[in-house]
Amino acid sequence: MGHLSAIDTAADIERIRQALTPNDGLVAYAGSYGTVYAAAYLERYGDHIKALVLDAVVDHSVDLPTNVARNALSVNDALERFAQWCDRDGTCELHGRDLRDVFETVAITTPLARTLVPQLLAAGRHPQFGWPELARVLARASRGDTSALEQLSNATSLGRSEPQVTAGITGLLAGVQCADFGPQHDYAALVAASADVARRAPRFVWRFWDAAPVPHAATGVGDCAGWPFAATNPPHTLQVGSHPNVMVANATHDPPTPLINALAVWLQIPDARLLIADVDGHQSLVWSRCAFEAQFHFLLDPASVSTTTLCPD
Repeated sequence: MGHLSAIDTAADIERIRQALTPNDGLVAYAGSYGTVYAAAYLERYGDHIKALVLDAVVDHSVDLPTNVARNALSVNDALERFAQWCDRDGTCELHGRDLRDVFETVAITTPLARTLVPQLLAAGRHPQFGWPELARVLARASRGDTSALEQLSNATSLGRSEPQVTAGITGLLAGVQCADFGPQHDYAALVAASADVARRAPRFVWRFWDAAPVPHAATGVGDCAGWPFAATNPPHTLQVGSHPNVMVANATHDPPTPLINALAVWLQIPDARLLIADVDGHQSLVWSRCAFEAQFHFLLDPASVSTTTLCPD
């Protein structure tokens, strides 16, 4: 548990590079929390990078409460996008009903929905795990049938029946995040930050404190409240030189990792490329063919991609 920070992982990556391609530079795609590892590698071993993509970015220059608050607000934005789609699209099983009210009612009566639905908003419009399926399972749950919700949970491995597995994953994630962001001891500041989230995104203020079952980007601040070890890699602005061989990418509506994170990190890397995909979902490479192709070509030849790439919906 004392060697889980992004600095430790960056050192591991460098040892792997030395073992596999000692005479060549690193070519890598980093997604979600992997962008913290990639940024640590960039800062310490930047001369060994040939091409690097950071997609669905976690901003390690801000503190943990700010990061988690951004996450709660972006999940709220994703629910609004989901509800707007349902209002427009007659194929949505909740079309004609207020999806927000349905979600709130189901979340009260079925705690699984409270955690599962925000996680699956990361799947955007995917027909099997995204908006269409979420609308279907919420409609059934609102009628008292939670079987589809439970099946969806099992299919995505978010609902784990083994308590020791859940505890192990949660403990490992806390060890990583608390090593990178540090213990949270200023409880008055945390309460104030939580109150701000409650005003702006009341449905998801719980995410500020609690860990989701399998977080994509960040656990709650509660995981690091009273953490007994100091951060070995505390938040800071990246100290790096010019890197046109680095691309920073993000979806416009990525629930776990909002666009503001990517823009902030992009501004910290001189001459880095920027890609923005106008899509819903976590990791632009997954949900946008344009983003996938641009990142693929960039990894093959960074000079082949323009300074800024905008991928339409």
